[in-house]
Amino acid sequence: MKKISLLFTIFLLCSFLLNAQSRDAKKIKKMLDEEQYEQVLEYKSKKEHRLDGKSLFYKGVSAYNLSQDEKANQYFSMSVAKDPTDAVAHYYKGLTEFYLKQYRDAIASYDKAIQITDTISEFYEAKGDAYSKLGDFDSAVEYFK
Repeated sequence: MKKISLLFTIFLLCSFLLNAQSRDAKKIKKMLDEEQYEQVLEYKSKKEHRLDGKSLFYKGVSAYNLSQDEKANQYFSMSVAKDPTDAVAHYYKGLTEFYLKQYRDAIASYDKAIQITDTISEFYEAKGDAYSKLGDFDSAVEYFK
């Protein structure tokens, strides 16, 4: 009986934490959709370190839209650390690395995005752009096909 009670308590706790994170993501997404980028960046969860990957991604998009590339890159890095399966977060991380002239890092981020979802042409084009900035035009051409 104690095992069932303990398992039930753990289940409730996990459900509560997941719902709390989902509420954060929903609040942040709503502000992002309303283009309230500053408010998104100011949004604090009761425990900032507990924001889920999607919430951190939305914060990154807000910083990106405000041309705060270093801050955006920090949020995208935290986002992919929490959810390494989010191809779009890897792509946006690559975009900020590109704008920060970290072209090799950008290529690595685009590679991760492509490994997760290989059907989005923008991922390949961005990778080609990064190779082009490095002067590797032969590699760049391969990704523009």
